[in-house]
Amino acid sequence: MAEYPEGATGTAKDGTPVIRRNGAWVPRNAPAGPQGPVSPQAPTTAAPPQGNAPRPRPDLGQGILEMANGQFYDTIKRQMYGSQTKGATPEMRGRLEIGYQPSLAAEGSLQAATRTGNPLNTVRGAAATILQGKGDNGSSFDALGRVVGGQDFQNITQASKTFENAFMPIFSGAQVTESEAQRMIRANMPQMGESRETLRRKELNRQLMLNGAARLGGYPLPFPDVGALDFNNRAELERLAPAPAGTVETKILGGKTYHKRADGSWVED
Repeated sequence: MAEYPEGATGTAKDGTPVIRRNGAWVPRNAPAGPQGPVSPQAPTTAAPPQGNAPRPRPDLGQGILEMANGQFYDTIKRQMYGSQTKGATPEMRGRLEIGYQPSLAAEGSLQAATRTGNPLNTVRGAAATILQGKGDNGSSFDALGRVVGGQDFQNITQASKTFENAFMPIFSGAQVTESEAQRMIRANMPQMGESRETLRRKELNRQLMLNGAARLGGYPLPFPDVGALDFNNRAELERLAPAPAGTVETKILGGKTYHKRADGSWVED
């Protein structure tokens, strides 16, 4: 008979929501402490068998458990993630652990900041953008820009910086150079003068990026209604932000960077 982990949830045959406590299924609203089982049988919907030592991962979504084998189980949808995905290398898994959640949180902040329009298009936002463009980060122009722009301006610029800093390590190792990765990320951040339609297109691109990172790590997709970026597909990466005219095409193979000659051949930098 299958064993279920402490804290697993499900539904008894009579429809009662239950939780696993002290080796027995009890009503979820029952007080903590020894309780008798609701039914001699396991509920009809439950978490996966014990043995994987699951731990809650609220940062990945409500009801998500991480198993010892690196897979993830959604106790609400009763679905396992990671078993059918191409797992990340240990190095990339470490990068994902560092950058994925901050990127996801920054995306939420960007969506909140642009929900009613583009704050960079307001008089204060535009003035602040121009001021900050006159000096480096931390300069008097930068500080004055933050004051002039106000809270909405600060929210969107901080979220953009957070997303870039958190997602850059995830992009490392993809079929792009560091400068190309930075260009692709920045090209999908809100800019002054952009319409709601442009902001929405960029938002979808960021969601593709986050879904691609989630699929690479075997996480549940945070935006299941859109696709997922394939980090190993150069053409998909380029569609995020086509290279400017005259840009030399490059690629990374085995940790080495190559650029394409006019005759179509590749040479190591």
